[in-house]
Amino acid sequence: AQDASNEMADQIDQLQKVKQRVEKEKTQLKGEIDDLHAQVEHVSKNKGMSEKMSKQIEAQISELNARVEDSHRQTQEVQASKSRLQNDNTDLTRQLEDAESRVSQLTKERQALLAQLEDAKRSLEDETRARQKLQSDVRNLNADVDGLKEQLEEEQEAKSDVMRQLSRA
Repeated sequence: AQDASNEMADQIDQLQKVKQRVEKEKTQLKGEIDDLHAQVEHVSKNKGMSEKMSKQIEAQISELNARVEDSHRQTQEVQASKSRLQNDNTDLTRQLEDAESRVSQLTKERQALLAQLEDAKRSLEDETRARQKLQSDVRNLNADVDGLKEQLEEEQEAKSDVMRQLSRA
C-alpha cells in the first residue's frame, strides 16, 4: 500500500510538472499571438496611410498635368500672337515705303509693335521655363509614386508573411 501511495505521489508530481510546463508554453504562445495581432494592426494602418498618400500624389499629378496643358495652350497663343505681330510689321513696312508722308507715325507704331514682340518673347521664355520646371516636377512626382508603390508592395508582402505565420500558429 505504501508503494502504491508513493507511486501515486510520483505520478502526481510528474503530472504537476507537465501541467506547469504546458501552462508556461500556453503563456508564451498567448504572448506571441498578441505580438502578431499588434503587427497585423500596424501593417493595416501603414497600408491605409500609403493608399491615402498615393491618392494625394495622383491628385497632384493630375493638377500638374492640367497646368502643363494650360502652359502649352498659352505658348501656342503667344506663338500665334508673335506671327500676327510679324505679319503686322511686314504690312507696316510696306505702308512705310508707299507713304513717306506717314513715316513718323509708322515709325512710332513699328517701335510699339517691336516692344510688344519683345514682351511676347520674354513671356514665351518665362512660360517655357515654367513648363520645363513643371515637367521636372512631374518626373519627380512620378518617381515618388514609384517609390510609394514599392513600399506598399513590401508592406503587403510583410503582411502576407505575418498572415502565414498566424495561420501556422
